[in-house]
Amino acid sequence: MTLAIILATLVLNVLANSFVKMGMTGFAGGVGGSMVMHMIRSPYMVLGVGCYGLAFVTYSALLTRMDLSVAYPLMTGCIAVTLAAVAVACFGESLTLWQMLGIFLVVAGIWLLAR
Repeated sequence: MTLAIILATLVLNVLANSFVKMGMTGFAGGVGGSMVMHMIRSPYMVLGVGCYGLAFVTYSALLTRMDLSVAYPLMTGCIAVTLAAVAVACFGESLTLWQMLGIFLVVAGIWLLAR
């Protein structure tokens, strides 16, 4: 059951970030009222906020089963690694050699946490 909650939290966070990216793509204005109006009108932003809300619920459930000192770094590391892969595959972003090394180190850290 804990693995299912971890995976649900991971997927919901990655979806939330992806929807926010999609919702803000093409916005050229600055920070302020025009940005807020853009966010309110964007269905992708609404989906992103919804996914963040559901991720909050699943993460809260995870904290009833895992120590915070393990759950937080595990989730943030897994989300960062997964988002990097999604950014490359879905948004055409690229990773430098240093960024790939950083991802490797995050994965190593997750492996150490899981032991």
